[in-house]
Amino acid sequence: ALFNKDKLADTIFKDIELKYNNVKELAKTAKRKPKVLSGVMYKDKWNMPAGDSFGAQLLRDANVNYPWQKSIGTGSLSLSFEAVFDKARDAEIWISPGFFSSFNQLKESNKHYTKFDAFQNKNIYNSMNRKGETGGVLYYELAPVQPHIVLKDIIKVMHPNLLPQYELYYFQQLN
Repeated sequence: ALFNKDKLADTIFKDIELKYNNVKELAKTAKRKPKVLSGVMYKDKWNMPAGDSFGAQLLRDANVNYPWQKSIGTGSLSLSFEAVFDKARDAEIWISPGFFSSFNQLKESNKHYTKFDAFQNKNIYNSMNRKGETGGVLYYELAPVQPHIVLKDIIKVMHPNLLPQYELYYFQQLN
């Protein structure tokens, strides 16, 4: 509005919305819903998306089994390790484990992480694949205006057969 470019802004928004909805429809064709864990512990609380948050919405649109999908709140849940372990020890995939970039870092941070199936199967992904010139993680700067790309990344991780040629943009598997 400040630059008198409402039409251009509307066109860009509608393009992103169309791309998002198209990839969301693709996710609905998945034959199964893998169980997914998100977040990580800080001090003694595990932080993960609450059921009404944008993070949980992305997981819902990616057509996965997120055990906290029906929880209340638009921010983060803060849970004990035991509560998370009880519900998600058998999660096939773990996404967004904070700023950890390797399995060894996770293990050194908390040896109990190694008891999750996703850890044992080396199926953990962070959102640190792209960094800016000064080393900042671009996911936190650009993902809010590129939800269609974030959703594509999540779908590629959860249902790789649906996007066989797609290469992850924001997410990467831990090493």
